[in-house]
Amino acid sequence: MLLNTAKTLVLVLGACGAGKSTLSRTICGEGGIEHIAEFECYDRRTHAYARERAKYVLGNSRIAIAGNWKNTSDAISKPEALRKVVDLCFGLAPTVIVDSFRPSNKFVNWMQEHPRPALQAVFVYFDIILETNLARLLGRRRANGRIETQLPDRTYSTLLQTRGSAKNVWEYAQQNYLRQPKAFVRIPDHFTPEESADLVRQEIGRLWKASSQLTA
Repeated sequence: MLLNTAKTLVLVLGACGAGKSTLSRTICGEGGIEHIAEFECYDRRTHAYARERAKYVLGNSRIAIAGNWKNTSDAISKPEALRKVVDLCFGLAPTVIVDSFRPSNKFVNWMQEHPRPALQAVFVYFDIILETNLARLLGRRRANGRIETQLPDRTYSTLLQTRGSAKNVWEYAQQNYLRQPKAFVRIPDHFTPEESADLVRQEIGRLWKASSQLTA
């Protein structure tokens, strides 16, 4: 029997306030422990390499989050650092979650061209209406002490931009990510974090089952 060396990368797409971090923590499970890593990353402003610190979380369920526990992948601002954290986590856990609100087609291309031969991909998209997104973002801000009936104009504009970016990357991945195995998961408007996590776990399990059968 051949050893199954597959790794699963879960890319969660959604606007700011959609529920990405909550979903990632729910999938990872309680007991996740933060760790810090340092990398040499190229700084385009100075045209030189500099040390970059980034956090990642290892959960009891053998699932890692590229980012910290509170803000998850949003805590990693540099794309190069995020990619390096993902590669580091691949050496520590079979499944790694990325859920930055700065998604890009370049990251999908990086997944497509990744040298790891047995890479499984799960793309997750928060397909929620604007009203739901607004309510969730206002609720998150209220929990942080900002009591508002509506978002400031700049924040509202950012919300619309991130909604558009997430949808564009979701559609780009469906059209351009050609590697197998892969799965695309839509999170419905009415799903709770637990229901959403169960949906993603089912797809992860399905890919692992298929991978195990191929390596048996």
